[in-house]
Amino acid sequence: MSNVIVENYIKAPILYWENSHELIDFDKPYSCTSQICNQSFYDAPFFHYWAKRLMPALVDHLRDTHQFSELEYSQSAVYHRKLWELVYICQAFYERGMLKEGKRGVVFGVGEECLPDLFASFGCEILATDLNADADEAQDWIKSGQNAAGNLDKLNKYRFCEPDDFRKKVTYRDVNMNEIPADITDYDFCWSTCAFEHLGSLNHGIEFVKNSLKTLKPGGIAIHTTEYNIYSNQATFESKGLSLYRRKDIEYLVSELQRGGAAVSPIDWHIGNDYLDRFIDLPPYSKKGMHLRLLIQGFPCTSIGLIIKKL
Repeated sequence: MSNVIVENYIKAPILYWENSHELIDFDKPYSCTSQICNQSFYDAPFFHYWAKRLMPALVDHLRDTHQFSELEYSQSAVYHRKLWELVYICQAFYERGMLKEGKRGVVFGVGEECLPDLFASFGCEILATDLNADADEAQDWIKSGQNAAGNLDKLNKYRFCEPDDFRKKVTYRDVNMNEIPADITDYDFCWSTCAFEHLGSLNHGIEFVKNSLKTLKPGGIAIHTTEYNIYSNQATFESKGLSLYRRKDIEYLVSELQRGGAAVSPIDWHIGNDYLDRFIDLPPYSKKGMHLRLLIQGFPCTSIGLIIKKL
């Protein structure tokens, strides 16, 4: 426990601690494979290209959630797991040839995310989906600026794509991630950004990831990120509003995907040993851009990303 840095440790104890991340060697043909957020990712040569483009959107998100202020924004990038997720998704799709004219993608739980706008600027056609704004479950997301309520202008506010072109490339549809309509098919790629942990249970999230592949054509790519319980492979937190995935849950999901005929990029289980890999942020959270790990219900968590190919 001594190599973990936690502010106000006595007031927010870590409940469980297990060593479950031994490394597995494997060939890594891409820069991005299925992997856990860690500080070394920020050293990748592609990182600052994407970060420079995405930072305005990230800073707005952090300011809206009271995690960042205008005066503290003086860097080209901040060490925040949300930036990791956005860069990771962008680079993984780019490496696999998805970000170009004529490719079609669908995003689940879009909120006010900037990626549909950015991908449209590469020539992609995007279907943005989210929970119907009239649903009871959507009200808290709307209040926190994480449901666009069908307003496409909220997805184009950073002008990665000019408004006229954006309207040609991006459409919106209400979709419950637990009940994906059967007519959403034949897409080249799909994604969700830390969304499937909110679907009601661990199993609901697993079923969503499996069902998301039905929206793809053969050879299509799905990328999903979620909350990951770093240090416990036994106890975890599961509720209607939020569930924390353990290593064994991810491994079960991978086995289910493979059993269904999909290929999952090998998982790099390296959690890192740099300073911010050992710093666990606590509410109200750091305003200095140091937020790769956080404490949720007593469990140190971060983000994990899965890259899946429909065969």
